[in-house]
Amino acid sequence: MPSQKPRLNLTLDNDVKEVLSRLSVLMKQPQASIVNGYLRDMYPALVGLADALQDAENKKSVLPHLAKMSAMANQQIGVMNSEMSELYKKDSEK
Repeated sequence: MPSQKPRLNLTLDNDVKEVLSRLSVLMKQPQASIVNGYLRDMYPALVGLADALQDAENKKSVLPHLAKMSAMANQQIGVMNSEMSELYKKDSEK
């Protein structure tokens, strides 16, 4: 049964299309699923950006949004650093 989710047409630069094609083959996933996954992962940042732009348009302070976005980015970097440390530890034990 086809998905009832909204669809969006995208025009991609050639280099982006090429890497999506490669990822699709390597990950054994449709390109649209890969793009949707990245956008889903980015959703909190996209909401923060939209909220900040809305407040800027309404002449309100965007600093709370920027602080929250910065904190989210720092948290993700911490998670990545922890995961990389664990991988390094496992690799060095071989």
